[in-house]
Amino acid sequence: MASVVVLLALGLGCARPDRSARRPLAPERALLADEAPAEAQTFETLRAIPAAGRLEGLRHPELGALQSDLDALYRKSDWGLLWIEQGRPSRAARELVSHLAKADAAGLRSEDYDAGALARRLEALGPKTPVVEVAKLDASLSIAALRNVSDLSIGRANPERASVAIEVEGRSLDLASFVARLAASSEPGALLAKVEPASPRYLALRRALARHRELAADATKMPPPDLGKLRPGQRHPGVPRLRRWLATLGDLPAESAAGSSDHYGGEVVLGVERFQERHGLDADGVIGATTMRALSVPIAARARQLELALERWRWLPRSFSAPPIVVNVPEFRLYALDGPRGGDPIEMRVIVGKALETETPIFSGEMEYLVFRPYWNVPYSIVTKEMIPKLRSAPATLARDQLEIVTGSGRVTTAVNASTLAGLASGAYGLRQRPGAQNSLGLVKFIFPNDENVYLHGTPAKGLFSRRRRDFSHGCIRVEDPVALAEHVLRGVPGWSRERIEAAMASGNDRRVDLAEPIPVHVVYMTAVASVGGQVSFFEDLYGHDAELARELAGEPARVAAE
Repeated sequence: MASVVVLLALGLGCARPDRSARRPLAPERALLADEAPAEAQTFETLRAIPAAGRLEGLRHPELGALQSDLDALYRKSDWGLLWIEQGRPSRAARELVSHLAKADAAGLRSEDYDAGALARRLEALGPKTPVVEVAKLDASLSIAALRNVSDLSIGRANPERASVAIEVEGRSLDLASFVARLAASSEPGALLAKVEPASPRYLALRRALARHRELAADATKMPPPDLGKLRPGQRHPGVPRLRRWLATLGDLPAESAAGSSDHYGGEVVLGVERFQERHGLDADGVIGATTMRALSVPIAARARQLELALERWRWLPRSFSAPPIVVNVPEFRLYALDGPRGGDPIEMRVIVGKALETETPIFSGEMEYLVFRPYWNVPYSIVTKEMIPKLRSAPATLARDQLEIVTGSGRVTTAVNASTLAGLASGAYGLRQRPGAQNSLGLVKFIFPNDENVYLHGTPAKGLFSRRRRDFSHGCIRVEDPVALAEHVLRGVPGWSRERIEAAMASGNDRRVDLAEPIPVHVVYMTAVASVGGQVSFFEDLYGHDAELARELAGEPARVAAE
Protein backbone atom coordinates (compact mmCIF):
# COMPACT_ATOMS: atom_id res chain seq x y z
CA MET A 1 0.00 0.00 0.00
CA ALA A 2 1.62 3.20 -1.17
CA SER A 3 1.53 6.10 1.24
CA VAL A 4 2.23 9.77 0.72
CA VAL A 5 3.38 12.15 3.45
CA VAL A 6 0.83 14.91 4.12
CA LEU A 7 2.41 18.36 3.89
CA LEU A 8 -0.23 20.23 5.84
CA ALA A 9 2.23 21.54 8.40
CA LEU A 10 4.35 23.50 5.92
CA GLY A 11 2.64 26.88 6.24
CA LEU A 12 -0.17 26.30 3.78
CA GLY A 13 -1.82 29.50 4.98
CA CYS A 14 1.08 31.56 3.56
CA ALA A 15 0.78 30.16 0.05
CA ARG A 16 -1.19 32.29 -2.40
CA PRO A 17 -3.61 29.98 -4.24
CA ASP A 18 -4.32 30.26 -7.93
CA ARG A 19 -7.57 32.24 -7.85
CA SER A 20 -8.54 30.87 -11.24
CA ALA A 21 -8.71 27.39 -9.71
CA ARG A 22 -10.83 28.22 -6.65
CA ARG A 23 -14.13 29.92 -6.02
CA PRO A 24 -13.84 33.72 -5.92
CA LEU A 25 -14.65 35.69 -2.81
CA ALA A 26 -18.07 37.29 -2.76
CA PRO A 27 -17.79 41.04 -3.45
CA GLU A 28 -18.92 42.02 0.03
CA ARG A 29 -16.26 39.75 1.53
CA ALA A 30 -13.45 40.74 -0.81
CA LEU A 31 -13.00 43.93 1.18
CA LEU A 32 -12.26 41.95 4.34
CA ALA A 33 -8.55 41.31 3.92
CA ASP A 34 -8.28 38.99 6.91
CA GLU A 35 -10.80 36.55 5.37
CA ALA A 36 -8.83 35.93 2.20
CA PRO A 37 -5.99 34.12 3.97
CA ALA A 38 -8.53 32.01 5.91
CA GLU A 39 -10.26 30.94 2.72
CA ALA A 40 -6.88 30.27 1.14
CA GLN A 41 -5.92 28.04 4.05
CA THR A 42 -9.20 26.13 3.78
CA PHE A 43 -8.74 25.76 0.03
CA GLU A 44 -5.17 24.49 0.29
CA THR A 45 -5.88 22.17 3.22
CA LEU A 46 -8.89 20.53 1.59
CA ARG A 47 -7.01 20.16 -1.69
CA ALA A 48 -3.93 18.67 -0.02
CA ILE A 49 -5.69 15.90 1.93
CA PRO A 50 -7.02 13.86 -1.03
CA ALA A 51 -3.79 14.57 -2.92
CA ALA A 52 -1.81 13.08 -0.03
CA GLY A 53 -4.10 10.05 0.26
CA ARG A 54 -4.22 10.11 4.04
CA LEU A 55 -5.29 12.19 7.01
CA GLU A 56 -3.50 11.72 10.29
CA GLY A 57 -5.54 11.50 13.47
CA LEU A 58 -8.15 9.11 12.10
CA ARG A 59 -8.46 5.48 13.16
CA HIS A 60 -7.80 4.54 9.54
CA PRO A 61 -5.71 7.42 8.15
CA GLU A 62 -5.16 5.86 4.71
CA LEU A 63 -7.85 6.90 2.22
CA GLY A 64 -7.08 4.21 -0.33
CA ALA A 65 -10.08 3.70 -2.61
CA LEU A 66 -11.82 6.73 -1.06
CA GLN A 67 -9.08 9.09 -2.25
CA SER A 68 -10.73 9.82 -5.59
CA ASP A 69 -14.17 10.12 -3.96
CA LEU A 70 -12.91 12.71 -1.47
CA ASP A 71 -11.24 14.66 -4.26
CA ALA A 72 -14.44 14.60 -6.34
CA LEU A 73 -16.52 15.64 -3.33
CA TYR A 74 -14.51 18.77 -2.60
CA ARG A 75 -14.20 19.67 -6.26
CA LYS A 76 -18.00 19.89 -6.23
CA SER A 77 -17.77 22.46 -3.43
CA ASP A 78 -14.86 24.36 -5.02
CA TRP A 79 -12.76 23.23 -2.06
CA GLY A 80 -15.06 24.89 0.44
CA LEU A 81 -16.35 23.55 3.76
CA LEU A 82 -19.31 21.17 3.62
CA TRP A 83 -20.21 20.49 7.24
CA ILE A 84 -19.27 23.65 9.12
CA GLU A 85 -21.16 26.91 8.75
CA GLN A 86 -19.97 30.16 10.29
CA GLY A 87 -17.66 28.26 12.59
CA ARG A 88 -20.34 25.89 13.90
CA PRO A 89 -21.37 22.35 12.89
CA SER A 90 -24.30 22.18 10.51
CA ARG A 91 -27.40 20.16 11.29
CA ALA A 92 -26.20 17.61 8.74
CA ALA A 93 -22.88 17.30 10.58
CA ARG A 94 -24.58 16.61 13.89
CA GLU A 95 -26.99 14.09 12.39
CA LEU A 96 -24.12 12.36 10.60
CA VAL A 97 -22.15 11.94 13.83
CA SER A 98 -25.26 10.69 15.62
CA HIS A 99 -25.77 8.18 12.80
CA LEU A 100 -22.14 7.04 12.95
CA ALA A 101 -22.42 6.48 16.70
CA LYS A 102 -25.12 3.88 15.98
CA ALA A 103 -23.12 2.01 13.31
CA ASP A 104 -22.80 -1.02 15.59
CA ALA A 105 -26.53 -1.66 15.20
CA ALA A 106 -25.85 -2.60 11.57
CA GLY A 107 -23.02 -4.94 12.49
CA LEU A 108 -20.36 -2.32 11.80
CA ARG A 109 -18.05 -0.55 14.27
CA SER A 110 -18.60 3.09 15.18
CA GLU A 111 -14.90 3.48 15.95
CA ASP A 112 -14.07 2.75 12.30
CA TYR A 113 -15.75 6.08 11.51
CA ASP A 114 -14.19 7.96 14.47
CA ALA A 115 -17.71 8.65 15.78
CA GLY A 116 -16.67 9.44 19.34
CA ALA A 117 -13.69 11.56 18.35
CA LEU A 118 -15.75 13.50 15.81
CA ALA A 119 -18.44 14.22 18.39
CA ARG A 120 -15.81 15.62 20.76
CA ARG A 121 -14.21 17.70 18.02
CA LEU A 122 -17.57 19.17 17.05
CA GLU A 123 -18.28 20.14 20.64
CA ALA A 124 -14.86 21.76 20.96
CA LEU A 125 -15.28 23.76 17.76
CA GLY A 126 -15.28 27.49 18.40
CA PRO A 127 -14.20 30.90 17.10
CA LYS A 128 -10.60 30.29 18.16
CA THR A 129 -10.26 26.95 16.39
CA PRO A 130 -7.44 27.34 13.80
CA VAL A 131 -8.64 27.49 10.21
CA VAL A 132 -6.54 24.50 9.19
CA GLU A 133 -8.04 22.42 12.02
CA VAL A 134 -11.55 23.40 10.94
CA ALA A 135 -10.76 22.24 7.41
CA LYS A 136 -9.31 18.98 8.72
CA LEU A 137 -12.43 18.42 10.80
CA ASP A 138 -14.61 19.03 7.76
CA ALA A 139 -12.54 16.53 5.76
CA SER A 140 -12.73 14.03 8.62
CA LEU A 141 -16.54 14.24 8.55
CA SER A 142 -16.52 13.74 4.78
CA ILE A 143 -14.22 10.72 5.02
CA ALA A 144 -16.41 9.17 7.71
CA ALA A 145 -19.52 9.75 5.61
CA LEU A 146 -17.95 8.30 2.45
CA ARG A 147 -16.68 5.26 4.32
CA ASN A 148 -19.93 4.58 6.16
CA VAL A 149 -22.16 5.03 3.12
CA SER A 150 -19.94 2.67 1.12
CA ASP A 151 -19.92 0.09 3.91
CA LEU A 152 -23.70 0.18 4.33
CA SER A 153 -24.47 0.05 0.62
CA ILE A 154 -22.09 -2.65 -0.66
CA GLY A 155 -20.42 -3.99 2.46
CA ARG A 156 -17.15 -3.32 4.21
CA ALA A 157 -15.20 -6.31 2.93
CA ASN A 158 -14.37 -7.06 -0.67
CA PRO A 159 -16.26 -10.33 -1.39
CA GLU A 160 -13.44 -11.60 -3.59
CA ARG A 161 -11.15 -11.54 -0.57
CA ALA A 162 -13.67 -13.66 1.34
CA SER A 163 -14.01 -16.55 -1.16
CA VAL A 164 -17.05 -15.01 -2.86
CA ALA A 165 -17.36 -14.36 -6.60
CA ILE A 166 -20.03 -11.65 -6.39
CA GLU A 167 -19.45 -8.37 -8.21
CA VAL A 168 -20.50 -5.40 -6.09
CA GLU A 169 -18.43 -2.49 -7.37
CA GLY A 170 -20.74 -1.91 -10.32
CA ARG A 171 -23.59 -1.35 -7.87
CA SER A 172 -21.72 1.20 -5.80
CA LEU A 173 -23.31 4.58 -5.25
CA ASP A 174 -21.75 7.69 -6.70
CA LEU A 175 -20.32 8.36 -3.26
CA ALA A 176 -19.19 11.92 -3.91
CA SER A 177 -22.59 12.99 -5.23
CA PHE A 178 -24.47 11.21 -2.45
CA VAL A 179 -22.35 12.72 0.34
CA ALA A 180 -22.60 16.17 -1.26
CA ARG A 181 -26.40 15.81 -1.14
CA LEU A 182 -26.15 14.54 2.42
CA ALA A 183 -24.11 17.52 3.59
CA ALA A 184 -26.55 19.96 1.98
CA SER A 185 -29.73 18.18 3.07
CA SER A 186 -32.18 19.52 5.61
CA GLU A 187 -33.18 15.90 6.32
CA PRO A 188 -29.90 13.95 6.24
CA GLY A 189 -31.34 11.17 8.40
CA ALA A 190 -33.89 10.32 5.71
CA LEU A 191 -31.13 10.06 3.11
CA LEU A 192 -28.97 7.85 5.31
CA ALA A 193 -31.91 5.52 5.97
CA LYS A 194 -32.05 4.70 2.26
CA VAL A 195 -28.49 3.39 2.09
CA GLU A 196 -28.97 0.03 3.84
CA PRO A 197 -30.88 -2.92 2.37
CA ALA A 198 -34.62 -2.62 2.99
CA SER A 199 -35.31 -6.36 2.86
CA PRO A 200 -37.54 -7.52 5.75
CA ARG A 201 -35.09 -10.38 6.38
CA TYR A 202 -32.17 -7.97 6.64
CA LEU A 203 -34.11 -5.83 9.08
CA ALA A 204 -35.02 -8.95 11.06
CA LEU A 205 -31.31 -9.79 11.31
CA ARG A 206 -30.67 -6.27 12.59
CA ARG A 207 -33.27 -6.70 15.33
CA ALA A 208 -31.87 -10.11 16.22
CA LEU A 209 -28.39 -8.62 16.53
CA ALA A 210 -29.65 -5.99 18.99
CA ARG A 211 -31.31 -8.66 21.12
CA HIS A 212 -28.29 -10.98 21.10
CA ARG A 213 -25.97 -8.14 22.08
CA GLU A 214 -28.28 -7.25 24.95
CA LEU A 215 -28.29 -10.86 26.13
CA ALA A 216 -24.52 -11.17 25.72
CA ALA A 217 -24.03 -8.20 28.03
CA ASP A 218 -25.95 -9.95 30.84
CA ALA A 219 -23.45 -12.05 32.78
CA THR A 220 -26.28 -14.06 34.38
CA LYS A 221 -27.20 -15.61 31.03
CA MET A 222 -25.09 -18.76 31.02
CA PRO A 223 -25.27 -21.94 28.90
CA PRO A 224 -26.12 -25.17 30.74
CA PRO A 225 -23.39 -27.54 31.92
CA ASP A 226 -22.45 -30.56 29.83
CA LEU A 227 -25.52 -32.79 30.02
CA GLY A 228 -23.88 -35.81 28.41
CA LYS A 229 -26.32 -38.00 26.51
CA LEU A 230 -29.76 -37.01 27.75
CA ARG A 231 -32.97 -38.55 26.47
CA PRO A 232 -36.57 -37.54 27.19
CA GLY A 233 -37.74 -39.03 30.48
CA GLN A 234 -34.32 -39.06 32.12
CA ARG A 235 -33.15 -36.85 34.98
CA HIS A 236 -30.14 -34.56 35.29
CA PRO A 237 -29.26 -31.81 37.79
CA GLY A 238 -28.48 -29.48 34.89
CA VAL A 239 -32.07 -29.48 33.58
CA PRO A 240 -33.11 -26.31 35.51
CA ARG A 241 -30.23 -24.40 33.89
CA LEU A 242 -31.16 -25.89 30.54
CA ARG A 243 -34.71 -24.64 31.07
CA ARG A 244 -33.47 -21.10 31.86
CA TRP A 245 -31.15 -21.13 28.86
CA LEU A 246 -33.92 -22.18 26.48
CA ALA A 247 -36.12 -19.40 27.84
CA THR A 248 -33.28 -16.92 27.31
CA LEU A 249 -32.93 -18.03 23.69
CA GLY A 250 -36.67 -17.86 23.07
CA ASP A 251 -37.21 -21.61 22.68
CA LEU A 252 -39.32 -21.66 25.85
CA PRO A 253 -41.73 -18.99 27.13
CA ALA A 254 -40.16 -16.62 29.66
CA GLU A 255 -42.47 -17.86 32.40
CA SER A 256 -41.07 -21.39 31.98
CA ALA A 257 -37.61 -20.35 33.18
CA ALA A 258 -38.47 -20.73 36.85
CA GLY A 259 -38.96 -24.52 36.94
CA SER A 260 -36.63 -26.40 39.29
CA SER A 261 -37.34 -30.04 38.42
CA ASP A 262 -34.43 -32.14 37.19
CA HIS A 263 -36.78 -34.20 35.02
CA TYR A 264 -36.11 -33.87 31.30
CA GLY A 265 -39.54 -34.01 29.75
CA GLY A 266 -42.61 -32.07 28.68
CA GLU A 267 -42.07 -28.51 27.57
CA VAL A 268 -38.30 -28.71 28.09
CA VAL A 269 -38.07 -31.44 25.45
CA LEU A 270 -40.27 -29.35 23.15
CA GLY A 271 -37.94 -26.40 23.74
CA VAL A 272 -34.91 -28.51 22.83
CA GLU A 273 -36.67 -29.68 19.67
CA ARG A 274 -37.34 -26.08 18.69
CA PHE A 275 -33.70 -25.25 19.40
CA GLN A 276 -32.54 -28.19 17.28
CA GLU A 277 -34.76 -27.18 14.40
CA ARG A 278 -33.42 -23.61 14.50
CA HIS A 279 -29.86 -24.91 14.36
CA GLY A 280 -30.25 -27.36 11.50
CA LEU A 281 -30.13 -30.41 13.78
CA ASP A 282 -32.31 -33.50 13.96
CA ALA A 283 -35.28 -32.31 16.03
CA ASP A 284 -35.62 -35.48 18.10
CA GLY A 285 -35.28 -33.98 21.58
CA VAL A 286 -32.24 -36.13 22.32
CA ILE A 287 -29.31 -34.12 23.65
CA GLY A 288 -26.14 -35.63 22.24
CA ALA A 289 -22.71 -34.23 21.46
CA THR A 290 -23.85 -32.16 18.45
CA THR A 291 -26.81 -30.59 20.24
CA MET A 292 -24.72 -29.97 23.36
CA ARG A 293 -22.05 -28.27 21.27
CA ALA A 294 -24.68 -25.95 19.76
CA LEU A 295 -26.21 -25.24 23.19
CA SER A 296 -22.79 -24.26 24.51
CA VAL A 297 -22.05 -21.57 21.92
CA PRO A 298 -21.84 -18.19 23.75
CA ILE A 299 -24.42 -15.59 22.79
CA ALA A 300 -21.61 -13.21 21.81
CA ALA A 301 -20.50 -15.73 19.18
CA ARG A 302 -24.05 -15.90 17.83
CA ALA A 303 -24.07 -12.10 17.66
CA ARG A 304 -20.90 -12.30 15.57
CA GLN A 305 -22.63 -14.68 13.15
CA LEU A 306 -25.43 -12.14 12.80
CA GLU A 307 -22.90 -9.39 12.04
CA LEU A 308 -21.35 -11.50 9.29
CA ALA A 309 -24.78 -12.29 7.84
CA LEU A 310 -25.60 -8.57 7.67
CA GLU A 311 -22.32 -7.95 5.85
CA ARG A 312 -23.12 -10.65 3.30
CA TRP A 313 -26.62 -9.22 2.76
CA ARG A 314 -25.02 -5.94 1.73
CA TRP A 315 -23.19 -7.73 -1.08
CA LEU A 316 -26.47 -8.71 -2.73
CA PRO A 317 -28.40 -6.58 -5.25
CA ARG A 318 -31.16 -4.34 -3.91
CA SER A 319 -33.51 -5.40 -6.70
CA PHE A 320 -33.76 -8.24 -9.20
CA SER A 321 -34.76 -8.52 -12.83
CA ALA A 322 -37.00 -11.43 -11.78
CA PRO A 323 -37.76 -13.19 -8.47
CA PRO A 324 -34.48 -14.95 -7.63
CA ILE A 325 -33.50 -18.46 -6.65
CA VAL A 326 -31.34 -18.47 -3.52
CA VAL A 327 -29.28 -21.40 -2.28
CA ASN A 328 -27.92 -21.03 1.25
CA VAL A 329 -25.04 -23.48 1.45
CA PRO A 330 -24.67 -23.86 5.27
CA GLU A 331 -28.44 -24.34 5.55
CA PHE A 332 -28.51 -26.96 2.76
CA ARG A 333 -31.62 -25.24 1.44
CA LEU A 334 -32.96 -23.65 -1.74
CA TYR A 335 -35.54 -20.87 -1.86
CA ALA A 336 -37.32 -20.05 -5.12
CA LEU A 337 -38.85 -16.66 -4.41
CA ASP A 338 -42.00 -15.59 -6.16
CA GLY A 339 -42.14 -11.84 -5.79
CA PRO A 340 -45.19 -10.09 -7.20
CA ARG A 341 -46.12 -12.85 -9.63
CA GLY A 342 -48.50 -14.55 -7.23
CA GLY A 343 -48.35 -18.03 -5.81
CA ASP A 344 -46.32 -19.30 -2.91
CA PRO A 345 -42.52 -19.38 -2.93
CA ILE A 346 -41.05 -22.86 -2.83
CA GLU A 347 -38.18 -24.20 -0.78
CA MET A 348 -36.43 -27.53 -0.67
CA ARG A 349 -33.41 -29.35 0.69
CA VAL A 350 -30.23 -29.43 -1.32
CA ILE A 351 -26.94 -31.32 -1.30
CA VAL A 352 -23.80 -29.23 -1.71
CA GLY A 353 -20.08 -29.82 -2.25
CA LYS A 354 -17.94 -31.67 0.26
CA ALA A 355 -16.21 -29.51 2.85
CA LEU A 356 -12.41 -29.31 2.41
CA GLU A 357 -12.59 -31.23 -0.88
CA THR A 358 -15.07 -30.08 -3.52
CA GLU A 359 -16.76 -27.10 -1.93
CA THR A 360 -19.61 -25.39 -3.74
CA PRO A 361 -18.45 -21.90 -4.79
CA ILE A 362 -20.31 -18.83 -3.55
CA PHE A 363 -21.37 -16.69 -6.50
CA SER A 364 -24.24 -15.20 -8.49
CA GLY A 365 -25.50 -15.99 -11.97
CA GLU A 366 -28.59 -16.10 -14.16
CA MET A 367 -30.44 -19.29 -15.04
CA GLU A 368 -31.03 -19.39 -18.79
CA TYR A 369 -32.26 -22.89 -19.59
CA LEU A 370 -32.76 -26.41 -18.33
CA VAL A 371 -32.07 -29.79 -19.91
CA PHE A 372 -34.35 -32.79 -19.47
CA ARG A 373 -32.72 -36.23 -19.41
CA PRO A 374 -29.21 -34.77 -19.62
CA TYR A 375 -25.96 -36.53 -20.31
CA TRP A 376 -23.47 -36.18 -17.50
CA ASN A 377 -20.15 -35.14 -18.97
CA VAL A 378 -17.84 -36.33 -16.22
CA PRO A 379 -15.39 -33.56 -15.21
CA TYR A 380 -11.75 -34.31 -15.97
CA SER A 381 -10.81 -34.13 -12.29
CA ILE A 382 -13.32 -36.87 -11.46
CA VAL A 383 -12.21 -38.91 -14.48
CA THR A 384 -8.59 -38.94 -13.36
CA LYS A 385 -9.07 -39.22 -9.59
CA GLU A 386 -11.99 -41.63 -9.45
CA MET A 387 -13.12 -43.15 -12.74
CA ILE A 388 -9.86 -44.31 -14.33
CA PRO A 389 -8.86 -46.31 -11.22
CA LYS A 390 -12.35 -47.86 -11.14
CA LEU A 391 -12.31 -48.73 -14.84
CA ARG A 392 -8.82 -50.14 -14.63
CA SER A 393 -9.73 -52.47 -11.76
CA ALA A 394 -13.31 -53.21 -12.88
CA PRO A 395 -13.92 -52.54 -16.60
CA ALA A 396 -17.55 -53.67 -16.19
CA THR A 397 -18.17 -50.41 -14.31
CA LEU A 398 -18.57 -48.68 -17.69
CA ALA A 399 -21.60 -50.75 -18.72
CA ARG A 400 -23.02 -51.06 -15.21
CA ASP A 401 -23.08 -47.28 -14.67
CA GLN A 402 -24.35 -46.49 -18.19
CA LEU A 403 -21.08 -44.76 -19.09
CA GLU A 404 -19.53 -44.28 -22.51
CA ILE A 405 -16.23 -42.94 -23.81
CA VAL A 406 -16.22 -40.18 -26.44
CA THR A 407 -13.12 -39.96 -28.62
CA GLY A 408 -11.58 -36.75 -29.88
CA SER A 409 -13.47 -37.14 -33.16
CA GLY A 410 -16.79 -37.52 -31.34
CA ARG A 411 -17.06 -41.28 -31.82
CA VAL A 412 -18.69 -43.15 -28.92
CA THR A 413 -17.10 -46.36 -27.67
CA THR A 414 -17.66 -48.70 -24.75
CA ALA A 415 -14.28 -50.37 -25.02
CA VAL A 416 -12.12 -50.23 -21.91
CA ASN A 417 -8.50 -50.85 -22.85
CA ALA A 418 -5.07 -49.29 -22.55
CA SER A 419 -5.74 -46.96 -25.48
CA THR A 420 -9.04 -45.58 -24.22
CA LEU A 421 -7.75 -45.25 -20.66
CA ALA A 422 -4.73 -43.33 -21.98
CA GLY A 423 -7.07 -41.07 -23.95
CA LEU A 424 -9.11 -40.38 -20.81
CA ALA A 425 -5.97 -39.71 -18.77
CA SER A 426 -4.65 -37.20 -21.30
CA GLY A 427 -7.98 -35.45 -21.69
CA ALA A 428 -8.16 -36.29 -25.39
CA TYR A 429 -11.19 -38.50 -24.68
CA GLY A 430 -14.21 -37.65 -22.60
CA LEU A 431 -16.38 -39.77 -20.33
CA ARG A 432 -20.12 -39.31 -20.11
CA GLN A 433 -23.10 -41.02 -18.54
CA ARG A 434 -26.15 -41.71 -20.66
CA PRO A 435 -29.53 -40.15 -19.77
CA GLY A 436 -31.84 -42.08 -17.49
CA ALA A 437 -32.90 -42.70 -13.93
CA GLN A 438 -29.38 -43.85 -13.04
CA ASN A 439 -27.72 -40.68 -14.31
CA SER A 440 -25.84 -38.78 -11.61
CA LEU A 441 -27.61 -35.56 -12.63
CA GLY A 442 -31.02 -37.14 -12.27
CA LEU A 443 -33.55 -36.34 -14.96
CA VAL A 444 -33.08 -32.58 -15.29
CA LYS A 445 -30.35 -29.99 -14.84
CA PHE A 446 -30.76 -26.23 -14.49
CA ILE A 447 -28.09 -24.13 -16.17
CA PHE A 448 -26.88 -20.69 -15.10
CA PRO A 449 -23.61 -20.34 -17.07
CA ASN A 450 -20.60 -19.65 -14.87
CA ASP A 451 -16.84 -20.13 -14.81
CA GLU A 452 -17.12 -22.79 -12.10
CA ASN A 453 -19.33 -25.10 -14.24
CA VAL A 454 -21.71 -25.42 -11.29
CA TYR A 455 -25.43 -25.98 -11.79
CA LEU A 456 -28.54 -27.32 -10.09
CA HIS A 457 -29.67 -30.84 -10.89
CA GLY A 458 -31.60 -33.86 -9.68
CA THR A 459 -30.06 -37.04 -8.35
CA PRO A 460 -30.87 -40.75 -8.12
CA ALA A 461 -29.52 -40.80 -4.54
CA LYS A 462 -32.70 -39.57 -2.86
CA GLY A 463 -31.85 -41.07 0.52
CA LEU A 464 -29.13 -38.50 1.16
CA PHE A 465 -31.71 -35.74 1.58
CA SER A 466 -32.77 -37.24 4.91
CA ARG A 467 -29.30 -36.57 6.36
CA ARG A 468 -28.83 -33.58 8.65
CA ARG A 469 -25.51 -32.61 7.09
CA ARG A 470 -25.64 -32.78 3.31
CA ASP A 471 -22.24 -31.94 1.81
CA PHE A 472 -21.77 -34.92 -0.49
CA SER A 473 -21.45 -33.53 -4.02
CA HIS A 474 -18.48 -32.66 -6.21
CA GLY A 475 -19.50 -28.98 -6.12
CA CYS A 476 -22.78 -28.87 -8.01
CA ILE A 477 -26.06 -28.51 -6.14
CA ARG A 478 -28.48 -31.43 -6.04
CA VAL A 479 -32.12 -30.48 -5.48
CA GLU A 480 -34.67 -32.54 -3.59
CA ASP A 481 -37.67 -31.82 -5.84
CA PRO A 482 -36.52 -31.16 -9.41
CA VAL A 483 -40.08 -31.44 -10.77
CA ALA A 484 -41.31 -28.59 -8.56
CA LEU A 485 -38.28 -26.47 -9.46
CA ALA A 486 -38.76 -27.13 -13.18
CA GLU A 487 -42.42 -26.19 -12.88
CA HIS A 488 -41.41 -22.99 -11.11
CA VAL A 489 -38.82 -21.83 -13.65
CA LEU A 490 -40.93 -22.79 -16.70
CA ARG A 491 -44.04 -20.89 -15.63
CA GLY A 492 -43.38 -18.26 -18.26
CA VAL A 493 -42.92 -20.80 -21.07
CA PRO A 494 -46.24 -21.75 -22.71
CA GLY A 495 -47.26 -25.40 -22.65
CA TRP A 496 -45.03 -26.63 -19.85
CA SER A 497 -47.45 -28.08 -17.33
CA ARG A 498 -46.35 -30.38 -14.51
CA GLU A 499 -47.62 -33.35 -16.55
CA ARG A 500 -45.53 -32.38 -19.56
CA ILE A 501 -42.47 -31.87 -17.35
CA GLU A 502 -42.86 -35.34 -15.85
CA ALA A 503 -43.30 -36.83 -19.34
CA ALA A 504 -40.11 -35.12 -20.57
CA MET A 505 -38.24 -36.57 -17.61
CA ALA A 506 -39.65 -40.07 -18.11
CA SER A 507 -38.55 -40.77 -21.68
CA GLY A 508 -36.87 -39.43 -24.79
CA ASN A 509 -33.52 -37.89 -25.56
CA ASP A 510 -31.86 -34.98 -23.82
CA ARG A 511 -33.86 -31.83 -24.48
CA ARG A 512 -33.00 -28.19 -23.84
CA VAL A 513 -35.77 -25.73 -22.91
CA ASP A 514 -34.96 -22.02 -22.71
CA LEU A 515 -36.59 -19.94 -20.00
CA ALA A 516 -38.89 -17.07 -20.91
CA GLU A 517 -36.48 -14.72 -19.15
CA PRO A 518 -33.30 -15.27 -17.14
CA ILE A 519 -33.78 -15.94 -13.43
CA PRO A 520 -31.20 -14.56 -10.98
CA VAL A 521 -29.49 -17.29 -8.96
CA HIS A 522 -27.56 -16.46 -5.80
CA VAL A 523 -25.50 -19.13 -4.06
CA VAL A 524 -24.94 -17.55 -0.65
CA TYR A 525 -23.24 -18.44 2.62
CA MET A 526 -25.30 -17.35 5.62
CA THR A 527 -24.74 -19.12 8.93
CA ALA A 528 -27.39 -16.90 10.51
CA VAL A 529 -30.85 -16.44 8.99
CA ALA A 530 -33.83 -14.50 10.33
CA SER A 531 -37.40 -14.99 9.18
CA VAL A 532 -39.73 -12.05 8.70
CA GLY A 533 -41.54 -13.26 11.82
CA GLY A 534 -38.34 -12.94 13.83
CA GLN A 535 -37.22 -16.56 14.25
CA VAL A 536 -33.44 -16.77 14.04
CA SER A 537 -31.63 -19.88 12.83
CA PHE A 538 -27.93 -20.63 13.07
CA PHE A 539 -25.88 -23.11 11.07
CA GLU A 540 -22.42 -24.61 11.17
CA ASP A 541 -19.57 -22.78 9.45
CA LEU A 542 -19.31 -25.63 6.97
CA TYR A 543 -16.48 -24.31 4.80
CA GLY A 544 -14.81 -21.98 7.32
CA HIS A 545 -15.95 -18.89 5.41
CA ASP A 546 -17.21 -17.19 8.59
CA ALA A 547 -13.77 -17.44 10.15
CA GLU A 548 -12.22 -16.12 6.93
CA LEU A 549 -14.59 -13.15 6.72
CA ALA A 550 -14.13 -12.36 10.42
CA ARG A 551 -10.37 -12.17 9.87
CA GLU A 552 -10.90 -9.92 6.86
CA LEU A 553 -13.11 -7.56 8.84
CA ALA A 554 -10.75 -7.48 11.81
CA GLY A 555 -8.19 -5.43 9.91
CA GLU A 556 -8.47 -2.13 8.14
CA PRO A 557 -11.54 -1.54 5.97
CA ALA A 558 -10.99 -3.79 2.95
CA ARG A 559 -12.25 -1.24 0.44
CA VAL A 560 -9.93 1.39 1.86
CA ALA A 561 -6.86 -0.50 0.73
CA ALA A 562 -5.83 0.89 -2.63
CA GLU A 563 -5.64 -1.74 -5.34
